Amino acid sequence: MTLPLVAWIALVVIAMLTAGAVALRQVSRIWLRHRVETRMRGWALLDEYLERPQRLLGGAATGVSAAAFVLGASLASGHDGDLGLAVSILGWAAAVAVVGELLPRAVARRWAAPMVQ
Repeated sequence: MTLPLVAWIALVVIAMLTAGAVALRQVSRIWLRHRVETRMRGWALLDEYLERPQRLLGGAATGVSAAAFVLGASLASGHDGDLGLAVSILGWAAAVAVVGELLPRAVARRWAAPMVQ
């Protein structure tokens, strides 16, 4: 795969995992328990989350870290010069901060319940 494709895929993975973890933390535990008791779509995963929330959130954090590592490794392998690498890292770091973290958190806080459904 080419460098931009790997970087964009890693950015999308970071954004999705961040939004999912924030949405799960935002919704009411009573609402989640109701979905589990009525066996609505996705009830098994929600039941696991209600039993041990740190497990699912830890998995999301691990996924974000792995995607950030892949992004950094692909950036390092795609550049020869020091200045080009530094500019690329700063640009992608800003993209990860805004598109991968801030925007998904804002969206997940605003539309948490539809995202969990």
